[in-house]
Amino acid sequence: MALSEFDLGYIMGLMVGEGSFTGDKEQPALQLRLKEDDPEPLKKLNRLLGGSIYGPYNHSERKYYVWMLRGAALWKATELFYQHLPNSRKRRQFLEWWQKYAHKLPPLPPELQLEVQP
Repeated sequence: MALSEFDLGYIMGLMVGEGSFTGDKEQPALQLRLKEDDPEPLKKLNRLLGGSIYGPYNHSERKYYVWMLRGAALWKATELFYQHLPNSRKRRQFLEWWQKYAHKLPPLPPELQLEVQP
């Protein structure tokens, strides 16, 4: 996956600030929610990484869109997060998420396995 330095930083910044590594019993997912009046960052993520945009949703007067990345597109993007997600609470969430869904994701590179707590 060839990304410019700007696009890579943009993706990581959005994920650290607003992203969520999530899933259900069957499949892992990467999710990002933004207010209904600001869908452009989600459209950019969709162009860069794939995935789907859902919404707008309206819950308790909060209106938002959700971008989801699953399946083959998530599998391809996982390496970006292995390599570039900065040291943060979001990186710890990513590693915990990877452990939970290890059977559905590509294996962690050996140098990153050291970060995962048994």
